[in-house]
Amino acid sequence: PLDGDNDGLAGGVAALGSDRVDRFYRLFGDVDGDGAISDLDMEEFWKWAGSQAPLKPTATLFDFNMDGTLDRIDSLELRRRYGTVRR
Repeated sequence: PLDGDNDGLAGGVAALGSDRVDRFYRLFGDVDGDGAISDLDMEEFWKWAGSQAPLKPTATLFDFNMDGTLDRIDSLELRRRYGTVRR
């Protein structure tokens, strides 16, 4: 059960408008999770570039079209996002 009233206990009835909401967002290519596509992310991509299925877990983060191969398409999508910052 979820903690509907945010009192630290499972269950509970939330007051009107007090339901807890968590959001999840993943910026494609942000392998280190810092909210930006930076040189570190690009370096990590190039370590795995050319890899084919089965991909290692880190490499799957760069497989934009989910075809099991890190290729030109994935590289282009990552480069399009280079410098992007999630706020």
